[in-house]
Amino acid sequence: VWFEYVPQCVKDNPTGKVPLMIFCHGGADTPGNMANTSKLHTLAEKEGFLLVYPWSTNRWSWNMDMVSSMYDDVAYLDALIEHMKRTYAVDETRVYMAGFSNGSAMSQVFAMVHPEKVAAVFANNTRFAQDRNTKPFAIAGAKKLQQDFRMPVWYVYGTRDLEYPAVRGSGQQVAYDFWKSYNNITCKETPYTGTPGCDAGVEGDVVEVRYPNLQFPDRKIVSHRFFSNDPKPLNLYNYTLVYGKGHDSNPEDGVLAWEFIKKFRRASDGSLIITEE
Repeated sequence: VWFEYVPQCVKDNPTGKVPLMIFCHGGADTPGNMANTSKLHTLAEKEGFLLVYPWSTNRWSWNMDMVSSMYDDVAYLDALIEHMKRTYAVDETRVYMAGFSNGSAMSQVFAMVHPEKVAAVFANNTRFAQDRNTKPFAIAGAKKLQQDFRMPVWYVYGTRDLEYPAVRGSGQQVAYDFWKSYNNITCKETPYTGTPGCDAGVEGDVVEVRYPNLQFPDRKIVSHRFFSNDPKPLNLYNYTLVYGKGHDSNPEDGVLAWEFIKKFRRASDGSLIITEE
């Protein structure tokens, strides 16, 4: 079960290749509520990409740890993407995974398991496991040994959510240390609880402050951008704090995420292609 949004440009030109974004709902949530809060379909219409809000197979939460006794949500999302490719003229180099809370973790898990199919990830207010001893991490590690995949990630978190500020041992640290290592970015030490430090756990190589919310003009958004250790440093991981935001998905989250992820494509050989638009 899912809700798909087809922008007018696709209706007018059904054979034109367009990007695809999958946005997974949070635990105990629904695709309809995600559409109401994130307003991503408004962005999809403006930017011309296909958008799908899928419902998890058990209609409650995503099997992000890939527990064998539960529904296989990785297989479900994979089948959904293939269905969209058969139904529409999807640009297979521009498939983006996204989600909120439990769905944010699920979108990252899918990218870990199928990096060859995902161009970039938009992770919103993640609820990630604090234990990396799970099946998706093992699969990701094995695939990384076979090929040096890179995965661009735009991560968003609210300062009124549970794990603010990010501290050592939190689920956020598990997620961002994994993606930094995955993308050849130095993992600097995250402070313990009570230790003065960066609100984002680790300060970025570049820090940007913006005020894009017209309804709450004083609500600042701070993006910590991290760069790889490659000969030409690449910005592949970003930790964005939205001050005053709780455990929810706001329209400006998606706007800023799309600004970043739309630059990336996944080539048929699994390599990452970066373009400036």
